[in-house]
Amino acid sequence: MNSIGIKPEELLPKAIPSQDLQSLLSAINTIRDRALILLLLRTGMRIGELLNVKISDIHMSDQKILLYQGEKNYQGRVVYFNEDAKEALEKWLAIRDTSQPFLFYSRSRKTISYVAAWNVMRNALYAAGLSHKGYSLHCLRHTFAKPICSTPACGWRYYSNFSAIDQLR
Repeated sequence: MNSIGIKPEELLPKAIPSQDLQSLLSAINTIRDRALILLLLRTGMRIGELLNVKISDIHMSDQKILLYQGEKNYQGRVVYFNEDAKEALEKWLAIRDTSQPFLFYSRSRKTISYVAAWNVMRNALYAAGLSHKGYSLHCLRHTFAKPICSTPACGWRYYSNFSAIDQLR
């Protein structure tokens, strides 16, 4: 018989309440960092997926990003972003080094590292006075999913399409 291990509630990543989210977004003052955080927040992508996005994967006219291989399920998918993420992305695309194939790059590597992305989040949390609340980059994914999962008509089915949660069914 197979068993399902479920994390205790206090260990599950949590959605960020709207007031804290506003404080977090207000504390971000660089164009790149704003694009990074808003894309995570508005698409539900995992950080590893975002760090592997290439410029050629982005379709601005359709406001979508193609993810060719999921980090957990090894399946591709499409994620869509809204207007504020589009605006942040356009500003980043206008100033970034166009010779770099990855959306978020570093001087010493092809892409920025997870640690560098976490530092973006950590610095924004600190500037917003939220560093004591235990938020992580993954909390942005849960913040994206919370309104979807709260909708009885499409919540579970839609959420399972972008999450590994359907493995629990």
